[in-house]
Amino acid sequence: MVTYHDPCDLGRKSGHGSLGFEAPRKAIGATGATLREMARNREDSKCCGGGGGLRAPYPALSVAMAKQRMEEIREMDADYCLTDCPSCVHNLSNARKGKDRVQIMTTVRWLDRMLHGE
Repeated sequence: MVTYHDPCDLGRKSGHGSLGFEAPRKAIGATGATLREMARNREDSKCCGGGGGLRAPYPALSVAMAKQRMEEIREMDADYCLTDCPSCVHNLSNARKGKDRVQIMTTVRWLDRMLHGE
Protein backbone atom coordinates (compact mmCIF):
# COMPACT_ATOMS: atom_id res chain seq x y z
CA MET A 1 0.00 0.00 0.00
CA VAL A 2 1.25 3.45 -0.97
CA THR A 3 0.37 7.00 0.02
CA TYR A 4 1.56 10.14 -1.73
CA HIS A 5 2.71 13.45 -0.26
CA ASP A 6 2.22 16.31 -2.75
CA PRO A 7 5.28 18.57 -2.65
CA CYS A 8 4.39 22.26 -2.51
CA ASP A 9 6.30 23.35 -5.61
CA LEU A 10 5.58 20.40 -7.88
CA GLY A 11 1.82 20.58 -7.61
CA ARG A 12 1.25 24.25 -7.17
CA LYS A 13 3.77 25.50 -9.70
CA SER A 14 3.57 22.77 -12.34
CA GLY A 15 -0.19 23.01 -12.68
CA HIS A 16 -2.91 20.46 -12.35
CA GLY A 17 -2.17 18.63 -15.59
CA SER A 18 0.33 15.97 -16.52
CA LEU A 19 3.28 17.48 -14.63
CA GLY A 20 1.43 18.48 -11.50
CA PHE A 21 -0.76 16.43 -9.25
CA GLU A 22 -1.77 13.60 -11.57
CA ALA A 23 1.49 12.37 -13.13
CA PRO A 24 2.81 10.62 -10.00
CA ARG A 25 -0.59 9.10 -9.32
CA LYS A 26 -0.77 7.73 -12.87
CA ALA A 27 2.70 6.22 -12.51
CA ILE A 28 1.78 4.60 -9.19
CA GLY A 29 -1.49 3.33 -10.63
CA ALA A 30 0.29 1.82 -13.63
CA THR A 31 2.11 -0.56 -11.28
CA GLY A 32 -1.15 -1.92 -9.90
CA ALA A 33 -0.29 -0.68 -6.41
CA THR A 34 -3.04 0.51 -4.12
CA LEU A 35 -2.80 4.27 -3.55
CA ARG A 36 -4.43 5.48 -0.36
CA GLU A 37 -4.89 9.25 -0.46
CA MET A 38 -4.34 11.33 2.64
CA ALA A 39 -7.20 13.65 3.58
CA ARG A 40 -5.04 16.64 2.67
CA ASN A 41 -3.85 16.07 -0.87
CA ARG A 42 -3.19 17.89 -4.12
CA GLU A 43 -3.66 21.65 -3.65
CA ASP A 44 -4.79 21.07 -0.05
CA SER A 45 -1.70 19.06 0.87
CA LYS A 46 0.00 20.07 4.07
CA CYS A 47 3.58 21.28 3.76
CA CYS A 48 6.18 19.05 5.40
CA GLY A 49 8.29 22.06 6.39
CA GLY A 50 11.32 20.96 4.40
CA GLY A 51 11.30 23.27 1.42
CA GLY A 52 11.15 26.93 0.58
CA GLY A 53 14.12 27.79 2.76
CA LEU A 54 12.13 27.24 5.97
CA ARG A 55 14.41 24.60 7.47
CA ALA A 56 17.52 26.80 7.75
CA PRO A 57 16.10 29.79 9.67
CA TYR A 58 13.35 27.90 11.55
CA PRO A 59 14.54 24.33 12.21
CA ALA A 60 12.18 23.72 15.14
CA LEU A 61 9.16 24.79 13.08
CA SER A 62 10.35 22.65 10.17
CA VAL A 63 10.60 19.56 12.39
CA ALA A 64 7.21 20.26 14.00
CA MET A 65 5.57 20.52 10.58
CA ALA A 66 7.19 17.25 9.45
CA LYS A 67 6.00 15.50 12.60
CA GLN A 68 2.44 16.67 11.95
CA ARG A 69 2.57 15.42 8.39
CA MET A 70 4.01 12.10 9.58
CA GLU A 71 0.94 11.67 11.80
CA GLU A 72 -1.23 11.90 8.68
CA ILE A 73 1.05 9.45 6.87
CA ARG A 74 0.83 6.96 9.76
CA GLU A 75 -2.97 7.09 9.57
CA MET A 76 -2.76 5.68 6.03
CA ASP A 77 -1.11 2.48 7.30
CA ALA A 78 0.97 2.45 4.11
CA ASP A 79 4.21 0.64 3.43
CA TYR A 80 5.53 3.58 1.42
CA CYS A 81 5.02 7.32 1.38
CA LEU A 82 6.09 8.65 -1.97
CA THR A 83 6.88 12.24 -2.83
CA ASP A 84 8.85 13.93 -5.56
CA CYS A 85 10.84 16.52 -3.64
CA PRO A 86 14.21 15.61 -2.12
CA SER A 87 13.64 18.13 0.68
CA CYS A 88 10.35 16.42 1.56
CA VAL A 89 12.02 13.00 1.57
CA HIS A 90 14.75 14.31 3.86
CA ASN A 91 12.46 16.17 6.27
CA LEU A 92 9.81 13.45 6.52
CA SER A 93 12.49 10.78 6.98
CA ASN A 94 13.95 12.77 9.86
CA ALA A 95 10.49 12.95 11.47
CA ARG A 96 9.97 9.18 11.37
CA LYS A 97 9.99 7.38 14.68
CA GLY A 98 11.92 4.17 15.23
CA LYS A 99 8.71 2.14 15.26
CA ASP A 100 7.52 3.53 11.91
CA ARG A 101 7.51 0.92 9.19
CA VAL A 102 6.60 3.31 6.38
CA GLN A 103 9.45 4.05 4.00
CA ILE A 104 9.74 7.57 2.60
CA MET A 105 11.13 7.88 -0.93
CA THR A 106 10.68 9.49 -4.32
CA THR A 107 8.27 7.99 -6.80
CA VAL A 108 11.15 7.33 -9.21
CA ARG A 109 13.13 5.41 -6.58
CA TRP A 110 10.05 3.37 -5.67
CA LEU A 111 9.33 2.62 -9.34
CA ASP A 112 12.91 1.46 -9.74
CA ARG A 113 12.45 -0.90 -6.78
CA MET A 114 9.21 -2.22 -8.26
CA LEU A 115 10.85 -2.83 -11.65
CA HIS A 116 13.99 -4.44 -10.30
CA GLY A 117 12.51 -6.31 -7.36
CA GLU A 118 14.55 -4.75 -4.58
